[in-house]
Amino acid sequence: MNHSMLAKDLDKDHPLQGLLNKAAAFVPENLYKKDEIYWFEKHYKLDQSSFFGSLSPSLKNDVLLDLNHKSLSLAHYIEKFGLNYGAKMILNADTTEAKSLYALFSGDEVKHRLWIDQFIQRPVGLDIDFHPLLPALALCLEKGNYTATVFSIQVILEGFGLYHYFQLKETCQNLALKEVFGQILKDETLHHGMGVAMMKSFTLDEETKEQITELTALFVKSLLEADWVLKSLRQIGGDLTSSQVKQFKDEIDYEKQLQLRVEKIKSLIQKVGHQGLFEELERRKIFKK
Repeated sequence: MNHSMLAKDLDKDHPLQGLLNKAAAFVPENLYKKDEIYWFEKHYKLDQSSFFGSLSPSLKNDVLLDLNHKSLSLAHYIEKFGLNYGAKMILNADTTEAKSLYALFSGDEVKHRLWIDQFIQRPVGLDIDFHPLLPALALCLEKGNYTATVFSIQVILEGFGLYHYFQLKETCQNLALKEVFGQILKDETLHHGMGVAMMKSFTLDEETKEQITELTALFVKSLLEADWVLKSLRQIGGDLTSSQVKQFKDEIDYEKQLQLRVEKIKSLIQKVGHQGLFEELERRKIFKK
């Protein structure tokens, strides 16, 4: 499947870009200064790291620029993913109202990507492996049935995304980008609420329960394996010994961060009321690293 995360981006002067901007009532404008930093070390908890503190000002700046780029690239890809998700759900929904809601959903994702792209300072590229969540999303889109996909994407992913985007908004230093995340949060709250409401009305057959279990396990695993802060630090600041890695993780409360992610996902699963599903996930030790 040529899912939208791998669709190429046309040049800025391509005629379709102008048509897209006009259709979305969007005026393209780069709202950043060259090498502007949107999120400083505190956002990534690097202010607690002695290794990061030992780096030169130039290397610190390079690490933050790299992490900022990855933060926006992840948002860019998630919004691109939303295009094909919406298309799949329009085709599979069995009521006019559900199809219409997913058409509006897709339009929101288009606007979100256009807004975010104003602040990306270098090419995003086509490598989606820089964050383990993105390949997991691609697999979910390809393999999940209608109900399992609603649960995986709108309940878990978008519910967790609200938490993630809120953190990005709260610590963002660029006021225009901060406003963008504020608007995205409003839209995603509706998308998530729609998914929760739909899941409460669904009856889950055994095949769907199994799909949800497998996809949830995949998402939890991807969120527990995401260690791009450490990767950026190693690539730019220099490699760390095993003892330095341990010290780094201790200093930034890495295990606590992972536990908070797990607890957030647990609370999202319990929102939809399928207690048997939650118990099965617990039985399979899905939430254990």
